[in-house]
Amino acid sequence: MSLTQQIKTKGSPFRLFLSQYEDEDGLKKCLKLLFNTHIDFSSDFIPDKSIKRPVFIYGFIGTACDYLIRYTENNKKISFNKSIAYLGWDRAHTIYSGEDYEIITDVLWDIGQFGLKGNLPSSPEAVVSAIALSILDGVYRSGCLPKMLSSCTNKKESTRIKKIKYGKNYSEKKIFYLFFKYLEYMGGDSFINEIAAIIRIFDESLCDPKSDIYGIKFKVHNKALANSGLVGGADFDCVIQKENKYILTDIKTTKLKLKREHIRQLIGYALLYTKSYDRFPFTDVGIYYSRSGCFRYMSLELLIIYALPKLKTVSNARKKFKRFIKSQ
Repeated sequence: MSLTQQIKTKGSPFRLFLSQYEDEDGLKKCLKLLFNTHIDFSSDFIPDKSIKRPVFIYGFIGTACDYLIRYTENNKKISFNKSIAYLGWDRAHTIYSGEDYEIITDVLWDIGQFGLKGNLPSSPEAVVSAIALSILDGVYRSGCLPKMLSSCTNKKESTRIKKIKYGKNYSEKKIFYLFFKYLEYMGGDSFINEIAAIIRIFDESLCDPKSDIYGIKFKVHNKALANSGLVGGADFDCVIQKENKYILTDIKTTKLKLKREHIRQLIGYALLYTKSYDRFPFTDVGIYYSRSGCFRYMSLELLIIYALPKLKTVSNARKKFKRFIKSQ
């Protein structure tokens, strides 16, 4: 059970700890401080009604945006071999080995790199590559691939597949075809344009002196905290440096309003952190709202004073939390 799952599960060790120390009014103060103060861009994208769980579509949008944000701020470069997607590809060739699995993930790995080698971050090529990496990201986290990528094709489709220029053989061409069929299932051009619009906001905001993120630097990307095993896993999006602050940041692509669960996620990161193990500075927690360009943050001290006032200090809160979790 990961930190995210523990937050959702009443009676989990993390929720039991919060039940002893959490202050309701303090949580409301945190919500107010971290609330999105900008207007989201106007979006017409809605997942097709035939999709039973549209939440997974928005999950893909979030993960693809994470990759594109990393690519954008790093001057249109990305360390593929240090990504979660690479770990997914690697698992497909070791733990989940099987010929079909390997061919599918090989093609996804090719597509994932193709559009992220100098293209504009909001270009269709870059977005499509980020979506491919997002699928591999899911392989690492769940061990699963979308069923459509291994589905059967009819005679008409087989004829189209044979004409595809990509691939050394029919199997690779087929996976390439099924990947783009899967893109259509998720929303096609409308889906791609949604991600492109979000990244365009980030790209333009980086260069705008009036924006919330002008002058920021990314110090850490997509990392699990050293103590994450205490809660079954806890990896965060990034640490952003803004002036003398080092802000552990959650990137939000959701259209939903900020909820207490989001504050609890940040509390979890704050309590799990250990400077000597994690080896990166961490002074604040924050949320970047990718649909508006709004960046809100607050100090760790204020987070604990508001949300867990009985514990008084950050260091005391960490000691109490780790002792409690280990006793469960």
